[in-house]
Amino acid sequence: MRFKLDNLAGPRSSKSRVSVDEEYKFVSSQVKEHNARIMEAFKLYIQLITLVVGGSAYLSIMPNGPSSERLQQFAALADALVAFITLIALLMVAENLRGWFGYRMAQSRLAGLDISGNPHIPRPRRFRASVLEGTLMLAMIVAAAGFHVFNPLRMT
Repeated sequence: MRFKLDNLAGPRSSKSRVSVDEEYKFVSSQVKEHNARIMEAFKLYIQLITLVVGGSAYLSIMPNGPSSERLQQFAALADALVAFITLIALLMVAENLRGWFGYRMAQSRLAGLDISGNPHIPRPRRFRASVLEGTLMLAMIVAAAGFHVFNPLRMT
């Protein structure tokens, strides 16, 4: 059963257990939580990519290190690992952005309308609300492509 955010600001029966104020607090906390998760996903991506790049660079300059043939195997493995890390991080950012957007829409609905019929909290605009996240995702893709092209394990 899927939870629908569309019903959050719907009509209330006298048997409702949660007040609109409590519901608004919960939705607002979820908006903040999804923002934090997006930044955590990007931070994790940076940490993991730095680890792979550093390890690759070390292996490539290590004295008496692996053979050239072995380095090529490591290069393929490092490329696959970077692609996998990038895919997972992109999915984490995209999914948290989707969740943020849903809760943000619910927040706007729960806040209600002012006397002129405009929402107290404007609805998020899909493009403007996701410029930062789109930039982070583009940076991840560029970093992964850059690693594939300039993989230190292939440059020996």
